[in-house]
Amino acid sequence: MNNYKLLPALMSILQTRNLTESARQLNVTQSAISKTLTQIRAAFDDKIVIREGNQFILTRKGEELKTQLPVLMQTFDN
Repeated sequence: MNNYKLLPALMSILQTRNLTESARQLNVTQSAISKTLTQIRAAFDDKIVIREGNQFILTRKGEELKTQLPVLMQTFDN
């Protein structure tokens, strides 16, 4: 993935599994977070989260990223 600006949104989506809540946390519109999710999906060539009924579930790649991303983000911060 080349656009590291997407990582905070990805982290929020993975944690909340809710686009509206992620948008609120990041102080953007729900439409903006939906577009960001489209970019994230393209970057990872994976859906990351899948809507099932009225909730999202993580794909296998989404689960892996949820585990790895906090460590990666900490590395960037350092």
